[in-house]
Amino acid sequence: MHYTAAVFFTLNAMEKWIVRHLVLFLFLNVAVSYCKAEDDNPMEIGLKFGFNISNLYTTDSSTSDISMGMNTGAFIKMPISTTLAIQPELCLTVKGSTIRFNSANLDGTVRFELTYLEIPVLLVLKSTKHLNFQVGPYLSYLMNANVRNVRDIHLFDYEQNLNLYQFRRFDTGLIIGAALVVHSITVNVRYSYGLIKVGKGQVISGNSYTIPNTNNGVLSVHMSIPIYFREYRRNTNQKY
Repeated sequence: MHYTAAVFFTLNAMEKWIVRHLVLFLFLNVAVSYCKAEDDNPMEIGLKFGFNISNLYTTDSSTSDISMGMNTGAFIKMPISTTLAIQPELCLTVKGSTIRFNSANLDGTVRFELTYLEIPVLLVLKSTKHLNFQVGPYLSYLMNANVRNVRDIHLFDYEQNLNLYQFRRFDTGLIIGAALVVHSITVNVRYSYGLIKVGKGQVISGNSYTIPNTNNGVLSVHMSIPIYFREYRRNTNQKY
């Protein structure tokens, strides 16, 4: 509980607003969804593509700027009722940030670009025919780490000293989001926060540092397009 609160207070004002309102809408629509449930909730298999607006939250920097990256993959949505579905996905997603370090042994501006293979498993709540809400965990595996010195590097050469093996290969976290469905095409907006530090510890000039001492935070916008679907009907075994 204390850790969850600490994670929340590391978010900036806009991100706190997004999280608060998504949580509020999710809980308000639980009751509404059961009163206004549609007669069908199709099983879908499809593709998704879009972009990330990501940041790395760190206490070792004076500034941390957002970074853009791609988000693409596949999904399968499996209904368990007319209003609820389980949606596992397999995604290739790029996260990262540009960080300005300012400490006794770390300085300068560095760009981190981290490519993950990610598996979200989401509970999808169908509020109306055109609106649903999503929440669930994700597990990701770091496939590539690109580190680039940007400017004012004097104390520590990040490009030379940081490679894939100086980062934690696995990350896990939580996702919350909402989606608008129009003519079977779904536009998703999600926020995810990683619960594992991105960097590993190492010793520099006799002092221990974790570079970057950060968690992944990502606002994702993407489009989902089904390539196969089959309807789920209440109180019938008929398939369409």
